[in-house]
Amino acid sequence: MNTKSALLEISENDLEAARHLFEKKLYPQAIFYLQQSVEKSTKSLGLHFKIISEEDLEEIRHESFRIYVMILEELKESAARGYEKLMKLPGIQSMEVVRKHKDLDPSELNAMLNNFKKYVENPKKSISKEELETIISELDRIEAKTRESIKISEEAIQDFKNQILEIVDLVCESDELGLKLSEEEIEKVKSLTPEQATQLAKYTMLKASCNLHLLYLSVALCPHAIHSRYPFPKQKFNPLNEYTESHLLIEKFDQIADMIERTLNKIPTLFSNSHLDRLEF
Repeated sequence: MNTKSALLEISENDLEAARHLFEKKLYPQAIFYLQQSVEKSTKSLGLHFKIISEEDLEEIRHESFRIYVMILEELKESAARGYEKLMKLPGIQSMEVVRKHKDLDPSELNAMLNNFKKYVENPKKSISKEELETIISELDRIEAKTRESIKISEEAIQDFKNQILEIVDLVCESDELGLKLSEEEIEKVKSLTPEQATQLAKYTMLKASCNLHLLYLSVALCPHAIHSRYPFPKQKFNPLNEYTESHLLIEKFDQIADMIERTLNKIPTLFSNSHLDRLEF
């Protein structure tokens, strides 16, 4: 059985179930299946990119955003080492591509990691209305930016390729980074056609967009995997009284469901173009 494909298909069914339940005004159940759709699609991508194994699925359970904490932890360590060495290379800081993205240093990853760790430490704590509104606004911004970025001109692609080649040449001339690119790897980069570079750039943006959407949605919906199904007498909490038309998740249900659907529709493209990961550097 292809587990990642099965999870994606079940995720699509969960989203459809959530919409039907919402139409029937069965709001707690609708929110639960909305959460389930995000959980299963996140696990599907986690398996595809080999972030997790099938054995990890049971341990992660409803806390699918733990997958992204694992990614951020790994990125933080490798980025800190690589960034420090990269900035020591002669001439690197004067390059246009580095000047444009100099703010993307490891401290940004560290801040993001610390922000999401608070949900790992207390995964059953619901985020506030203000935090949820911020997440929805951020996802809207990411979608708009992705749509705009995909409209890439040939000139921009050639400029992107030239900047990458400049860094590759610099890395190859230095022993500081401890990186040794083979002649075959260098030639692969240099021989990228505009069409291949465009395909790679679009794939990279699509991959980032899907992962960011699932990360934020996982954080937003994780607590509701439990809260939407069970009462908590000590807290005088009853999901039937909590998930009403005035609840922000219910108010924003269609918008969130549409975001999830658009993300699910992109995932098969990632599955069918995973060979492009071998061109990322």
